[in-house]
Amino acid sequence: MGCTKKPADNQTKNYIKYENKEYDLSGGHLFTGDFGTKQGDQSGTIQGYPLSLLLISSGFTLHETGGIVDSISGTGSGIVFETFSGSRDKLDEGQYVFDSLSFETPKTFQYSDAVFDYNTTTYVGTEAEMNAGTFTVKKSGNDYEITFSCTTYGGKTVSGYYKGSLQSHITPVQSITGKHKAVSGWNFIP
Repeated sequence: MGCTKKPADNQTKNYIKYENKEYDLSGGHLFTGDFGTKQGDQSGTIQGYPLSLLLISSGFTLHETGGIVDSISGTGSGIVFETFSGSRDKLDEGQYVFDSLSFETPKTFQYSDAVFDYNTTTYVGTEAEMNAGTFTVKKSGNDYEITFSCTTYGGKTVSGYYKGSLQSHITPVQSITGKHKAVSGWNFIP
């Protein structure tokens, strides 16, 4: 008589779901965003810092030149959120809400786009841009726990879960000149 081992409750799978199909997520990345002005309001106070959160499957590979990510290759699935955080180098904990007119308000995101079985060379695959939704961030040590549920312009749901570290591609403010690579959407090319 064989035994079947039940997975531990705390071992939740990292995934993105679209049209009732789940796609594995294997890595998370955080970039300085190029979509915000970081100008703040009239008082000169910075409201939020633009950060791009990228969650991808193992089919994608990020490439670096001189320590800066400049391209992505392969065939895979993933989602990007262009968000604003109260911190310049990490995501703050809490719920982030889609708002295309957020104007740097912390805990908002103004753009999100997902790809499924997408080939970066042929541009073949499915792409879905969001027009509503939320994602929630919890942090424990170096690990993030991110849960998201969004709606596409076509009225379909994109949801998912990621728990793990986020590889930071954020250059410290003091050394931005000549080493900074801001990212918007899936665009890694200057």
